[in-house]
Amino acid sequence: MLPWSVFIKDMHITVKELASIVIAAAIWGQEWRGKHVLAYCDNTAAVAIVNSGSAKNGQAMQLRRCLAYLMAMNQFSVRATHIQGALNVAADALSRNDLSHFRMCCPQAQQQGSPIPVSLLDTLLLREPDWTRKDWVESWTSTLDRPLADSMRRSYLSAKKRYLNFCTLHKVTPIPTNEQLLCHYVAILAKSGLAASSIKCYLAAMRNLQITEGKGILI
Repeated sequence: MLPWSVFIKDMHITVKELASIVIAAAIWGQEWRGKHVLAYCDNTAAVAIVNSGSAKNGQAMQLRRCLAYLMAMNQFSVRATHIQGALNVAADALSRNDLSHFRMCCPQAQQQGSPIPVSLLDTLLLREPDWTRKDWVESWTSTLDRPLADSMRRSYLSAKKRYLNFCTLHKVTPIPTNEQLLCHYVAILAKSGLAASSIKCYLAAMRNLQITEGKGILI
């Protein structure tokens, strides 16, 4: 859930809907490399801005430029499609912080949410994007370099902890891994309801663990 500050609450709803898509692209853009992403949104104006690449509202246009930058840097594409508010139950549950209802709607979702760096919110919304200002562009690029790397590091730590707990439970040596252990772990993750994309992130964390320990690369 994205908690809007008192300063952001008064912004136009289209800007906030569009900002949510841009923030998602900033957080997960590296994982979307080479993919075509479809964003469901119950705001028709935001859908039109994403798909057309233009907006009459100045702040919305600057956000759309941020999305274009992220797509170019990480080599993915985003299209948006409209979904009726009454059918957008999972997102509505998150917006109300109703995690139990959200889990019922999306049982395959990761158990831990991805943290949103405060600096990202500040750069995109409080400072208002302005690609004509050199200081804002520098702030934007540095924001993508630092906090998002920290976010990925926290995700890896969480995934590594789960893998090590799995190894402790099954009384196996975590590293170096082997094909049989890897297949067993993937089967356990899949049985828990994780989506293939989430399992891929867990495997990336295992690979990182092997590299940092100097035990070679199997994954």
